Amino acid sequence: MLSHVKLVKFIERLRSKLYSIYVVRATKRLRNKYYFSFIDLPPRVHQVSLETIPLQPKRVLAISIAFNSPKTIEKQLTQIQEFCADDFEIVVCDNSTTNHSAREIQRTCDLQGVEYYRLPVNPFSGKFHAMSHGSALDWVLKNVITVRIPEWILFLDHDVWPTSEVDIPNLLEAMKNKSAHGIVVDSSDGWYMWPGFLWIHCASQNLRHLSLMPTLGVTDTGGEGWHTLYKFLDPTLVSSVEVGFRKIGKGDSPQIDYIQILDQQWLHLINGSGWSDGVEKYKRVIDC
Repeated sequence: MLSHVKLVKFIERLRSKLYSIYVVRATKRLRNKYYFSFIDLPPRVHQVSLETIPLQPKRVLAISIAFNSPKTIEKQLTQIQEFCADDFEIVVCDNSTTNHSAREIQRTCDLQGVEYYRLPVNPFSGKFHAMSHGSALDWVLKNVITVRIPEWILFLDHDVWPTSEVDIPNLLEAMKNKSAHGIVVDSSDGWYMWPGFLWIHCASQNLRHLSLMPTLGVTDTGGEGWHTLYKFLDPTLVSSVEVGFRKIGKGDSPQIDYIQILDQQWLHLINGSGWSDGVEKYKRVIDC
């Protein structure tokens, strides 16, 4: 009889071989991408709310995926209202796992006049963070982006916000010949772009098949983007975000002791949900 250790190793080898089979990989990719496609309008998202979407949206539509962190969303919206006035609007799509957090986030959005959608119950939440985030983004692509059809879409993590005035008209003029602008990540499956700060020019490409789920080869959110969009883009039309790091703590943990500075005027807390709603970490940024 096989020992427990040998049995585990045998199962892992078998699992690895199965994953290498194209049909299995393709099936899992379709499962991940189209999970929400079979759910037209889940109970938590009402048709009437989607019908109130403005027919003439701003040039930039920012999508923030909220997740159990009301104070972080409050800070993000406050900063955006102050520094992104022209041709810019933000919609909060709530992927929170608790109703308490969702109510607080909705209240914040109502107070700041920001559109809010409570996303469908997500089967991946609490189990697979990247799949939870990716499936939420895919739902937004299908149900919000295709209705709005803005000139540019900006995907934002909820702990990313501007720290100085963003001249949207000049920024769009500088990116007028680009298809996308973001943080490019290389992988064995093909490069992809982190969807926590990702600009995509909607007017120049068809986003109907875009998926931002992870893949078997790329466990981070956005890995599926290579197969569904990026491999069809001219690489010369994709620009990279300037990324800098700032140390704010005494240790070496990226989640606790560092923040990112994106394009010199956007702050990424890094793991805003896991550090006292991100707000305590932000206070340390101010103290520095």
